[in-house]
Amino acid sequence: MRLPTKVAIMSQRSDLGPYVAAIATTIALIGGLVYFVRELWPVLPPWLALIGFICLAVAVIGYPIYALYTLARLSDRHLAHHKGDHKPKRDKDCAP
Repeated sequence: MRLPTKVAIMSQRSDLGPYVAAIATTIALIGGLVYFVRELWPVLPPWLALIGFICLAVAVIGYPIYALYTLARLSDRHLAHHKGDHKPKRDKDCAP
């Protein structure tokens, strides 16, 4: 079976809104984190600062791992679909 050729994905003008929203959200989250570390972190008691540090470390280390896991799972599904290894789902109501 021949695999489909690569198709260039081109952005359309209507796709600009989600890009702007994603960039604005990213900037707001980074700004909030900088504010938290500069202004609020010194005020926290040491035990709470330790818990916060552990949570931030888990998030920073774990998110890329989770994202790559999800991407690998989706690409495996996509590859299996295009190879023809998928079995069509059957309705339970249909007669065999």
